[in-house]
Amino acid sequence: MEKLCVIFAIINAVTCILAFLNSVIFLIFLLVLWFWNLYHENIPTYGDSEGWALFLNVFIIGAIICSMLAASALYFAILLCLGIQHDNKRYIKMYVHYGVTVVALSVLGSFLYIWLFWEQVRMDAVISFGVCLAYSGILFLIHKTYLGSNQQKADDRLLSASYVQSYGCQ
Repeated sequence: MEKLCVIFAIINAVTCILAFLNSVIFLIFLLVLWFWNLYHENIPTYGDSEGWALFLNVFIIGAIICSMLAASALYFAILLCLGIQHDNKRYIKMYVHYGVTVVALSVLGSFLYIWLFWEQVRMDAVISFGVCLAYSGILFLIHKTYLGSNQQKADDRLLSASYVQSYGCQ
């Protein structure tokens, strides 16, 4: 079971690195395009230039959000790799919490998509639910790895025994 978690952690980390690099490259491309148009005042004339500027600004904001989300996914992927490698329950627990949050937000987003576009619902929502189900199964395996971890660290508890004894709170 732990080998499956290691394989998933490595694939997850590589995928997150690629997603982060792609989102940053796309953001850089959009910023270069924005500065080029700003410097040369060479906005295409498709009717109104304000619509093009708004379109570009929305894409830049979207690219910034995607870059931040990819960076946070990369952070938690690295935490999972380190947690499994060093048998650190705290890191594994943080990744499980992150994964549950991602699954919950994805399911809510899928329900919102179905609700807003009820007439046009295609296989997108079904595929989204399938991916959430598969990721939930992987999170279950990671949680089992967390429960099977041999490390019993004092800082995993809210109040460690040394803290309680040092202040005479018994």
